[in-house]
Amino acid sequence: MRLTALAMTGGLALAGCGDPAVSEPAPGSGVEAQARPSALMTEAMSSPVGLVRALYQAPAAPTEPMAVRRYFTEEFVAGLAPPAGEAGPVNFDYRFGGPGAEILNLEVSETASGPAGARVEARFDSFGEPKVVAWDLCRHAEGGWRVTNVASLEDRWSLRDILELPAATAGAC
Repeated sequence: MRLTALAMTGGLALAGCGDPAVSEPAPGSGVEAQARPSALMTEAMSSPVGLVRALYQAPAAPTEPMAVRRYFTEEFVAGLAPPAGEAGPVNFDYRFGGPGAEILNLEVSETASGPAGARVEARFDSFGEPKVVAWDLCRHAEGGWRVTNVASLEDRWSLRDILELPAATAGAC
């Protein structure tokens, strides 16, 4: 699978992909437009691999509080969704490990799992170099999944460290 990220914006270029978390009501249905889970988000909430795939298919890493809450535990909201007009501590696209990248051969697979947590690894080539981004997830009380950390195995960074969060997830998932 070939995915190319836009180097200038850090966004992921995928033809035909809209917001994976929203589906519009049918015209003339009498239902007002509102956020509804799409098939992609339904899969994302029910499987660790689905959640990580949904993040890679999104045009950009989530930065709005509601979008961050769809994917991450609550403790990430302040760091990933800074107040309007302010720069947050994460100045790169953590999905790819940089501000822009050429992403080739993306493979997303679950490498560890248990009743309360899982680890998913995204493997891809970026500018001719193999990369692995590890995603740690916990099972949410309603049965869905949330990200508890993102880390680059090659570049040795951790989103928890960048955001100065405690090593373990505080409180419930």
